[in-house]
Amino acid sequence: MFYVGIDIAKFKHDFAVLDDNGEEIVAPRTITNSSEGFAVLYDTISSLDHSQEIKIGIEATGHYGDNLKQFLLSKGLAFTELNPFLVKLFHEQISLRRTKTDRTDCEVIAMYMAQRASDSYQKSLYHFEALKSLTRTRQSLVEHRSQYIVMLTNMLDQEFPEFKDFFHGKLTETAIYILNKYGTAGRISDWTEEDLIDLHNKSRRIPPLIDSRKSRRLRRRRLATDKNTEKMR
Repeated sequence: MFYVGIDIAKFKHDFAVLDDNGEEIVAPRTITNSSEGFAVLYDTISSLDHSQEIKIGIEATGHYGDNLKQFLLSKGLAFTELNPFLVKLFHEQISLRRTKTDRTDCEVIAMYMAQRASDSYQKSLYHFEALKSLTRTRQSLVEHRSQYIVMLTNMLDQEFPEFKDFFHGKLTETAIYILNKYGTAGRISDWTEEDLIDLHNKSRRIPPLIDSRKSRRLRRRRLATDKNTEKMR
């Protein structure tokens, strides 16, 4: 039986092949994380004696190995995803070397495959994998959005404290549109009737939150704040 150990990384992968006795059949070799690198791996596996069973082990490292796994499945090659923590414990037990390097990791993975029973990777539906990826992306975007809202809120509290109160403390779509278009407290304070009409036309699907009376109140409050600021100076 042959055991193929593959150590996954972002831009490259290392692999090695051992036999039942732990003898090196294929020395550790590095391939790129690309179709060309995958072809080198496949050619190496194809060159082995297929009268013997071939087991492939891959250390699970996030999404970096997804393309390789899809490639192996497309070639009809079964493989096992291994828990990195268990592989690390195994490495310490056999005491190959306390200071690990990427090149020896693939050999350790192959030895782990030889000495531990493991189940082959069960292919999941493509849509399930895509959904997991989209979910992670959405969560990341939501977290970034929350961070930017906090930053924007802090900035408004310092530069234009009247603005949030005008919108009842909420950064609505209308509020964001105003900030994008006018940019500064001074320009917002100088609203004209034409500006209000334009704002209403741009946000028809949003219930109108602004009328002339509110605009005048915001203008007076902002001018009063500016005057107080000048007195303090």
